[in-house]
Amino acid sequence: MPTITIIGLGLIGTSMGLAIKNSPIKNTTIIGHETHRDTAIRSQKRGAVDKIERHLPTAVETAHLVILATPVMAMQTIFRDIAPHLKPGTIVTDTASTKSAVMQWADEILPTSVSFIGGHPMAGKTDSGPDAAEASLFTNAVYCLTPNKNADRPSVDAVEGLAKAVGSYPYFIDPGEHDGYVAGISHLPIALSTALVQATAKSPSWSEMSKLASSGFRDVSRLALGDPIMNHDIFVSNRTAISHWIAELVTELNEIQKLLEQTPGETNDPAIQNLFRTVWERRINWMTGADAQENPLEALPSTAESLARSLAGEWVVRKLDDLDPFQEKSSNPNPDQPERKRKGWLRR
Repeated sequence: MPTITIIGLGLIGTSMGLAIKNSPIKNTTIIGHETHRDTAIRSQKRGAVDKIERHLPTAVETAHLVILATPVMAMQTIFRDIAPHLKPGTIVTDTASTKSAVMQWADEILPTSVSFIGGHPMAGKTDSGPDAAEASLFTNAVYCLTPNKNADRPSVDAVEGLAKAVGSYPYFIDPGEHDGYVAGISHLPIALSTALVQATAKSPSWSEMSKLASSGFRDVSRLALGDPIMNHDIFVSNRTAISHWIAELVTELNEIQKLLEQTPGETNDPAIQNLFRTVWERRINWMTGADAQENPLEALPSTAESLARSLAGEWVVRKLDDLDPFQEKSSNPNPDQPERKRKGWLRR
């Protein structure tokens, strides 16, 4: 029976275990490793893992697939700890929010006999820990994949199959490109939320202001509730890209400030009206998908088939053929949603 080991049983790791349990991937054993005993127990009680292994080398030595779901900055040490104990042919992947540093560590530390495919499901919650985990967390999410140079095709197909099995849209992307993009659309919002809380809470009037704070403040400040360790690791592992987008945001804020100062006393300001009309249209375009590039879609491999072939052989493939909701019928996890497009750089 093939074994999947999940290292880190917080929100993402526990959600991954639950999602796999609810997926077409069957006849597998999921081993969980977690440094915090209470977290491990809660994850197992949720049904995310079949067993807990406290000793990390033992947790990975029989694994066919290893999933790292820890904070980014812990991964370098974990790679060193598990590298001598991975059997040849093991597939290793991660769920970190930044990819360049993780890919470099994997290239430098992991043996060439294993395949590393970086991963980042674009999904999450401000709540953390196994109690906040959901089997549906990855449903309809884009799942970024960044294979390293040693990753063979069956291993890449297996992780792509995993992404599809948990309901996501696999999206192959260069690690540096990934980090630049997510710095703008994922990490900059954390910085903005943090700055909003800091700017207002430092005011001498905050005790009175806070009584008036409602949905607008709550919505924009929500990301300040994210796990402090996770946010720290994101920012220190993606400093340059985040700094670039903060500078872009400051430029836009300065432009808004100039608009307010250049026509004081005006009750009808066309420039300010145009600003809000423009951003309203841009937000609508994003919500409706009008900004998405439309490229010809390559056929995606079968979910259960690609993962099962790599993990357990043809007998599991035969067992899962009838369970794969994406094979022949559609390559789309949700037929009501448009198919997401894949980058072409990997499949040349």
